Amino acid sequence: MDILTKSLAGIVGSTHVMDCPPDALPASWKGCICVTASPSDTVEIQEIVRLLEHDYAGSGIIPVGAGLQLAAGYPPPADRPLVLLSLHRMNRITDHQPDDMTVTAEPGVTFAQCDAAIATSRQMLGIDVPRPERATLGGSVAVASHGLRRVRYGAVRDTLIGLKAVMQAGTEIKGGGKVVKNVAGYDLCKLFTGSYGSLGVLTEVTFRVHPCPEVRRTLAWHVPDAATAARVGLELHHARLAHTMLFVHGNGTDGYRLIIGFDGIEKRVNWQEAQATSIAATAGLNDGPEVINTEALLKFQNAPADVLENAQAAARISGLVTALPSMLQRLQVANPSLLSADISTGLVQIALDTNSHAGTQLVMNTLTAVGPEANLTWHHLECPETLAALPRWGVQGPPLRLHRGIKASLDTSNLFSPNRFPGKA
Repeated sequence: MDILTKSLAGIVGSTHVMDCPPDALPASWKGCICVTASPSDTVEIQEIVRLLEHDYAGSGIIPVGAGLQLAAGYPPPADRPLVLLSLHRMNRITDHQPDDMTVTAEPGVTFAQCDAAIATSRQMLGIDVPRPERATLGGSVAVASHGLRRVRYGAVRDTLIGLKAVMQAGTEIKGGGKVVKNVAGYDLCKLFTGSYGSLGVLTEVTFRVHPCPEVRRTLAWHVPDAATAARVGLELHHARLAHTMLFVHGNGTDGYRLIIGFDGIEKRVNWQEAQATSIAATAGLNDGPEVINTEALLKFQNAPADVLENAQAAARISGLVTALPSMLQRLQVANPSLLSADISTGLVQIALDTNSHAGTQLVMNTLTAVGPEANLTWHHLECPETLAALPRWGVQGPPLRLHRGIKASLDTSNLFSPNRFPGKA
């Protein structure tokens, strides 16, 4: 590794290369030897890729943003040198077109930084991911992030309209463009979204932005249990009040809340609040909702990232929204440290503080019980010896075989994020 470290220092400078201590890596990466390099531009990334391909065959590159999702997926092989390519120095906003409602930035730009820059034009990304002061645009594309208001403003895959990336042999590719209506070429934006750094290194991303609303209001009801919250939430969902978010959120210790949000002009938001309160009361929530302030809303937004600091296992389950009451009724038995469900999309997140077989098996059994429409992804497992048999990316069917074929054809040397996604064939 000393020779590799010196070679990397020759590209990015000695102050931007360092050995990565084992305790800074996810527990599932036991035995991995890594060095961190921080390039400042596309040219340095290209040089690093070519260096590893030509002089260090069998090595691996793992692109890193804030590192909030580093434990997601299968761990890299411990028998090869790994370079964590930190993109925090590539943190420039290169273009903002308020009239076209687009913004272009390097991958290391954080959501908070980007929103602050475009707020001067009364615009926003609309993707309120956990820890926006740390989460980067490039990292969120790689892991297919979405915010609380996905039903209104879309997820990363819906708002990403252009990108540049470095792939094998140091080749730079471009997909999409800097205008919203763009149908030229292959849709590389969808291909790279959710690829977990397995196809290449993002060097530039372009997003569609949204106008800031005049009023933003978030309401919450305390509910007896998660299943009741889901049942009432479906009543609100079917009422078509044009909500921006609708969640069941809580844990086995503090209880659960039903949360709904509205954006728009004040007169409209007042009407939406009155309608939601009336529907919830008819459904059995007689106590009026509380208005969530900015500080409490940020805590709710950050919860998925915060619980991972102590969680032993965490998963995402996607299914039909009509199955949410029965799904949450089963999952809350596991006494989770986090149980959150998006009523509008059917996406559930669960975190467990214990790595017991009983807890993880209950999650797997729930997946089977709710039917073939549901799928599960384990995106955080801290005890690989105990949980090695769990399929990280869900059901091993045709979609994963297709992903493996794409990976094999576009990264023939398995250089980028080896084994992480979609795992070994």
